[in-house]
Amino acid sequence: MILLKTKSGFEFWFHRGNDSCLMFLHGMHEYYTMDTVLKYGVLKNIIKGIDLEFSVVQPRNIGKVKWSIDIIDEVFDEVIKLGISPDKLGITGWSNGGGGVLYYISQIDSKYKMKIAYVVSAYWTTEPIWGNVKTPLYIFHSINDSVVNVSKSRYAHSKVEGSNYVEYSFGNHGGAQAYTYDLPNNNAADMYAKFEIATNGENSIVDNPSIQIDKANNILIIDGEKYRLDKII
Repeated sequence: MILLKTKSGFEFWFHRGNDSCLMFLHGMHEYYTMDTVLKYGVLKNIIKGIDLEFSVVQPRNIGKVKWSIDIIDEVFDEVIKLGISPDKLGITGWSNGGGGVLYYISQIDSKYKMKIAYVVSAYWTTEPIWGNVKTPLYIFHSINDSVVNVSKSRYAHSKVEGSNYVEYSFGNHGGAQAYTYDLPNNNAADMYAKFEIATNGENSIVDNPSIQIDKANNILIIDGEKYRLDKII
């Protein structure tokens, strides 16, 4: 696991697995240091010594309430330069990070299209554009959550046709996070397995003019800049 930074200075943790990558967005109060970014989410499993086949990235929001499209796009830009496939991406988030996931996948101008998305105890201040959500969506929440009312997730589930919803009859705000992300919990194992299945197909052509792939010459072009693996051409 390594600590990296985008051109604009956004820091992120990156664990290299295969060429698919799942991004985790932290909650409202986990931005203080890069160590606190690791307090929750997917990378806790790596820290515990549990292997995951896919790559994982966890960025830092630098204290802003809302997760912006720019942060997410810039971090994905960087991991793609390291060999991650731009059409094998997924995103998940807890609490305020869950709201960030919903906002990102509901924006038509987001640079990257997710294969799958998961939100846990999702909180948002600006309501997502529900009709724009085309990403397969999985929602988790505890009925006993005293921080983010369960009505938030019930409402999101009602607004996104085809979304999947798991409501825990136990635990609280933090408990829902742990039960959803921490292996060997069954819900965590199921979530990671679904991500692996969703990203296991052949690479497709990315439908985005700012991202081009020359597979014959192993060249990636992002916003006009050329890359071969992690080196600028």
